[in-house]
Amino acid sequence: MGEEVTGTLEVHGAKNVFELTAPSDGTLVARLSWPPTQGRLELWLADTLSSQSDKPPIAGTLTVVAGRKYRVTVADYAAWDYDDLFLPYVLRTDIQ
Repeated sequence: MGEEVTGTLEVHGAKNVFELTAPSDGTLVARLSWPPTQGRLELWLADTLSSQSDKPPIAGTLTVVAGRKYRVTVADYAAWDYDDLFLPYVLRTDIQ
């Protein structure tokens, strides 16, 4: 929480899953950015699609309880495409 995480999706259909433990009760805010000319991404919070777009950044929120674990997933929006994919991204999470 409160950090930037960088990652790269390298094949269509790929996803990166992060497990976070809430340090306090509140609202988890996740922001995702990437180079817009390189592809499209989806942001999932606790197995629910929060946002998808071909224009970054995107953001989502989730009510969280201290001590519980939550999944944040960054996924390829165009899983059905067959072209090459190299899509770096930056994910930032905060509790409000």
